[in-house]
Amino acid sequence: MFDYSDDEVSNKFITSRSRRKSGMKRRSKNRDDLREERTSAFGYANENFISDFGLVSGEAQPRELITEAYPPARIPDNHLNVIPLFKPRPLTLHTNRRGFPPQSNVVDHPDSFFKSIKVAVQMAQLFSLLPVTGYGGPNYKSVTFRWVHWKTIYFAIYLVGNTFILFCTALRSFSYGFTYDKSTGLVFFASSLMASLLLLQLATNWKKVNSDFAEMEFKLYKYNYPNGISKRFRIFTYVFMVLALVEHILSRVAQMQREVICSKDGSVISVVEAFIRNYYMEVFTYISFSLWIGIVLVILQFLCTFTWNFADLLLGLIGWTISSRFKLFNQALFKVQGQDRDSSFWKMTRMDYNELTDLTRKVDSYIQKLMLLSLGDNLYFICIQLLKGLNSNRKSGNIYETAYFLWSVGFLIIRTCFVTFTAAGIHDESKEAKTVLYSIPESSYCAETRRFLTQLSTNDVALTGCKFFSITRGLILTIAGTIVTYEVILVQFNTGDEDLPADGNNTYCMNF
Repeated sequence: MFDYSDDEVSNKFITSRSRRKSGMKRRSKNRDDLREERTSAFGYANENFISDFGLVSGEAQPRELITEAYPPARIPDNHLNVIPLFKPRPLTLHTNRRGFPPQSNVVDHPDSFFKSIKVAVQMAQLFSLLPVTGYGGPNYKSVTFRWVHWKTIYFAIYLVGNTFILFCTALRSFSYGFTYDKSTGLVFFASSLMASLLLLQLATNWKKVNSDFAEMEFKLYKYNYPNGISKRFRIFTYVFMVLALVEHILSRVAQMQREVICSKDGSVISVVEAFIRNYYMEVFTYISFSLWIGIVLVILQFLCTFTWNFADLLLGLIGWTISSRFKLFNQALFKVQGQDRDSSFWKMTRMDYNELTDLTRKVDSYIQKLMLLSLGDNLYFICIQLLKGLNSNRKSGNIYETAYFLWSVGFLIIRTCFVTFTAAGIHDESKEAKTVLYSIPESSYCAETRRFLTQLSTNDVALTGCKFFSITRGLILTIAGTIVTYEVILVQFNTGDEDLPADGNNTYCMNF
């Protein structure tokens, strides 16, 4: 929180209407003379300071710089004194929530982006991702990224383990032959490694991301916040991760069921040992088997699986937040549909719209690589899981494999739809304002409305996949068509070989 000293207030900011009328050229430095003086300032207000090109009007009080503040479009007629501020000045706002709010009311709002996504970030940090500090603080300003911190070290350990497994998997794949079935492990560990690195890059910019959202929330405070979005995010995060955990457990149970034939005596320890030997044979081909090393590998794979799922969750929540903001803007605009409004109203409305489009572009620059990786991963694994299910799971008669197949494919489709629909919602909502502009009265039609309508019609506001494509509803149909096409091709070229022979012999089991 920033504030002025008494001298700075009297000399640089406060202008008394009564003293200006009496012709006095010097402002009083007496604190008592500041009481109830009506003041105005020419400047642009954001959460920390005021600079040029905006307007703030207020009432000065002892110990308070501003007690009432209004955005430029809502300056009362009786506030006539205007003074220029040639340099940015720190600003503390004390308001009754009309117009510009206090800084604390914005960045500490329970439905702000920082508060809404807090649970997801803290859950990610539990599993080594997004190693930022400061989420126990009151707002995003406490968030920092430090290379020398236990969270970053935790992430580095996971990264080294992931890289080691990927190296062993790639080495065995190219040494013993590369098939579509054996490619899943290589693609999985490679994608989780890339996702981890991209999330690390995002962590270094995480304070900027939160700052961009907070700046937008401050400037568009008059539209309020998406009602209850923080609660919805919290519930959805828990449900999403529970579904991911169920998928992971079903995968392990189905694999354990197959390892019974490889165990020595059918005991739990023997089955677990057989599972580790066979599931991580890429690693134990090059190092001696150890149960403790196997347990570490199980933990590392769990972290890789979490990374794979969390990337989709984070992208979906970010897209959800931005589309909700566009929706609030559209709701406010639809309230004036058909009404006669002057050019200043449409200018301010267009500027508010620009705040949202600028935010979308800034956020896209942070997450576009992760978006491309996420959609590519989901497309690949949906095709592979469908092919495996058609060729193996239904023939094996193993109820656990069948359950895993159905759950895995269903959850993959849900994840893909969640990411694409929330991101596509940004593009859809960004075009809704055209309906209002098409119905304005003839008397309201002006240069500002023409400019706004042209911007809405020609400006493509959307998240992208590294600028290769924009996330729109049309992309969803394209992805669905691609899955069907590739599935037909894979089925035609697949030999139908299964990992587990029908006669149940132990050629599947790894020999040591």
